[in-house]
Amino acid sequence: MAQPEDVEISSGDSGGAGPSQPMIALAIKGQDGEVLHFKVNIHKPIKKLLVSYCQKKLLDLKLLTFLINQRDFDHRKTPAELGLKDRELIVVVMTNYGG
Repeated sequence: MAQPEDVEISSGDSGGAGPSQPMIALAIKGQDGEVLHFKVNIHKPIKKLLVSYCQKKLLDLKLLTFLINQRDFDHRKTPAELGLKDRELIVVVMTNYGG
């Protein structure tokens, strides 16, 4: 089984603020059971994290559903707006279309 990896998602525009940016540790668990760990800015849209996860796993974001506490959520919101706490788990499921 692969070891979880730490990936920091940053905005790319440090603006001199650097380490003072409020960060939170989040984990995403795929259907394969693998958990990837990320550190994200709590004031940046969570979609940035989801896109990064999909790039690492070579998956299409449009084909996945991400759940927090077994509920879908608005990808435009930030971790702060979603009320996420440090070390919270996001679960990924493949979206089924049709019957």
